[in-house]
Amino acid sequence: MKTKKWKKKAMGDFLIRIGHFMQRGYSLSNSLELYAINERKEIQEYVALILKQLKNGDKLHDILDRFEFPNDIVASLYFFEHYDLSEGLIHSGQLLKKREMFKDRLQKILQYPIFLIWLTSFMVYMLFRYLLPQFSKLYNSVGSGLPKASQIIITVVKSFPYVMLAGAFILLVSISFYFINLRNKSPRKKLMTLLHLPFVRTLTKLLVTQRFSLNLSSLLHAGVSINEAIHIFERQTYSPFFQQEAIEIKFRLLSGESLEDILLDRSLYQSELSAIIKHGQINGHLADELTIYAEILFNKIEEFIIKTLNVIQPVIFTIVGLIVLLMFLAVMLPMLQFIQTL
Repeated sequence: MKTKKWKKKAMGDFLIRIGHFMQRGYSLSNSLELYAINERKEIQEYVALILKQLKNGDKLHDILDRFEFPNDIVASLYFFEHYDLSEGLIHSGQLLKKREMFKDRLQKILQYPIFLIWLTSFMVYMLFRYLLPQFSKLYNSVGSGLPKASQIIITVVKSFPYVMLAGAFILLVSISFYFINLRNKSPRKKLMTLLHLPFVRTLTKLLVTQRFSLNLSSLLHAGVSINEAIHIFERQTYSPFFQQEAIEIKFRLLSGESLEDILLDRSLYQSELSAIIKHGQINGHLADELTIYAEILFNKIEEFIIKTLNVIQPVIFTIVGLIVLLMFLAVMLPMLQFIQTL
């Protein structure tokens, strides 16, 4: 099903509003009908298709997967359907909207620096195309060359575009090699490679732990045992990583190991997860404590992304400022040197 006109933000609004309607006592079908009343024609057509498939007995997570909702959102709804679908819809919608908000913020942060980089590149071109050749002719006419300091600065500025192109080429080749190399590897090995990257490592562990905690808590709230919850993780097909994890965790549970010891031994999860599970089992409130922990991790993810975005712009400004300073020196030093020779 094509959803080109159903943007990610609209998907998030859809999930949140349906969840709120259900919390007010409406059934899923009535919530969908109520939502569609004030929407544009394309959305009404999508909702009509969803209602038709629900009447045919299809699950909501299967239907949304056909509508090309993100896999992690569909997987989350799969788990929440065992407990509280309305809560799962609201949480998934908020997650989707915040993700789009971060994308928009990144675009706004990069918009002005990219313009500055373009403007600086144009200035560098004009400098080497017209201005510096005139200085060279001027110095040659008086029988001397450009000052040594100016020559060094000009060489640095002139080589900078080639350094940038070489860096971009190396990055492109590295990314291509990464995807080719990981194409046939398991989902877990793909994520494990991200642990070697400083900033990505932290974000990867936070995301994996948050999703696992939230999905496991939704199943435990539904009265499912840990063993059965792991079996449900194994049956789902929307998250191949958690499917593979469930197979390995189930095998170790059957061999007599505890869940907290198994997760402590797995590097893709935050170390506190093991302590949370142990504490929750002792107190008998494991589902509640996992829910609280998932909320804490979600806030940490949000803070981490915001801090990372706030670092990007100053770094770009610093690089552009350095180039502009070198260009200024490349112009002013020959002029000052020439004035001194008069």
